[in-house]
Amino acid sequence: MDKNPEIELRFSRAADSVFIRELSIVAFRPYGDYGDVVPDWHISGNSITVIACFEGAPLGFAMVSKPFSRYDHNNSSELLAIAIEASWQGRGIGRFLLKEIENVALEAGIMTLFLHTAIDNRNARKLFSDSGYRVWQVKKGFYPLGQDACVMAKKL
Repeated sequence: MDKNPEIELRFSRAADSVFIRELSIVAFRPYGDYGDVVPDWHISGNSITVIACFEGAPLGFAMVSKPFSRYDHNNSSELLAIAIEASWQGRGIGRFLLKEIENVALEAGIMTLFLHTAIDNRNARKLFSDSGYRVWQVKKGFYPLGQDACVMAKKL
């Protein structure tokens, strides 16, 4: 795991599902009810999750699916979720987590990383575009509450 003087990154544990659920309810509320969906991805065995902590307390997470063929790309994967507690946003933790989950993906043999983000989620789109992700396609009405999503991709 990368080093940061304040933030510790670690792989998730089963007990982190409670934190992941609570943060997902708040972070993804504008797009639908993800309070059960994201924790289910966490415990499915088909994802890898990295937790960001400060003094041992979790404050964010990033989750990537295990390798599979996606959008006709072999050795690809999807960034399933990334979220930071509101009081910690704007401190570079999202960028730190994203870089770490990309490193984890590379170690797992993933060559292309895809993600979905709401077109109107400007902060997330900026994070992803500044990190080298490019719009792959737009999906109308993708989210449960009807928002459009853009699929973004990056060759790792």
